[in-house]
Amino acid sequence: MFETGFFDTLGAFKRMGMNRSAVVLGVLAFLALTASAPLGYGREKTFFFSVFGSLGFSLAEGTSRYADNWDGAEWRNIREHADISYRAGNGAFFGGAFTFMFNRNFGVQLGGGVFGRNMPNDIVSGWEANLGAVRYDDEYAFTGAGKLSSVPVFLNIVGRHSTGRMDISLSAGPTLFLSKAEAEATGIYGQSFSWSQNVPPAGWILYEELDFLPVAMNVPPTFWAGLGANIGLGIDFNLSPKCAVFMEARYFLCGSRELDWEYLSGIYDGSRGIFNDWAVAADDIDYLMENKLTTPLKVNPSFFAIGAGFKVRI
Repeated sequence: MFETGFFDTLGAFKRMGMNRSAVVLGVLAFLALTASAPLGYGREKTFFFSVFGSLGFSLAEGTSRYADNWDGAEWRNIREHADISYRAGNGAFFGGAFTFMFNRNFGVQLGGGVFGRNMPNDIVSGWEANLGAVRYDDEYAFTGAGKLSSVPVFLNIVGRHSTGRMDISLSAGPTLFLSKAEAEATGIYGQSFSWSQNVPPAGWILYEELDFLPVAMNVPPTFWAGLGANIGLGIDFNLSPKCAVFMEARYFLCGSRELDWEYLSGIYDGSRGIFNDWAVAADDIDYLMENKLTTPLKVNPSFFAIGAGFKVRI
């Protein structure tokens, strides 16, 4: 699990098109600058605690797709499909960190936070089918709900450059993501019912009714852990030798996790208005699950946060 998340994170960095040489040179330049910084306002303190509140901008979005093809007794070339598209919203990110400075310019930081956001989805489903030489089709729209929460725990290397009452800090390091996600949506499931009737003088005639049921589906609350990384830039404004306020922007990057949808048995009314109080039983659910007709929900907990906080030096 951890290896997958780690390599997914490396792949995400590559997909962003980052020039690793430029990043390394930039970090080295910053650290060289901090080495020449003078000892300043309260920098003799080696340990400090900070708390922060930020606005988190989620990067989680994606689409699950459902498709099935089958034939009835009279209806032919039946194709049913659905797209479940989600986009996690923004939300509040709160947390804190302990920092220990080995000298005025270099240190380590251990911290964490909690970021919760809603994860609504929009569903577009539909079907196509032939009855004789005529092609019929229809389309439906639904909305669903979901939630995504993340608890990133990070261990960073900190570089600091000081000037007057202001400190500029660059920090980065590995991050353990503890995440939870859940979702609800509405799928589509076609059913047909056929019978024969004696109609004199023609004799026995085959009839078939076709309808599509808006079946409830969900991703039950799922917890997982993954390895990622973070990088942040902050500015401290020192109020006294022991306390400061700060502003910070930080990017948290983590690999994705695929979550499987589950279908819920029950009584449903058909979208065409033909089948009412129609049962979707365990056999139907088994068919949907065993044939893996719906692609998993791919969730990425990565996010960007910008906020402010308060720092106390000891």
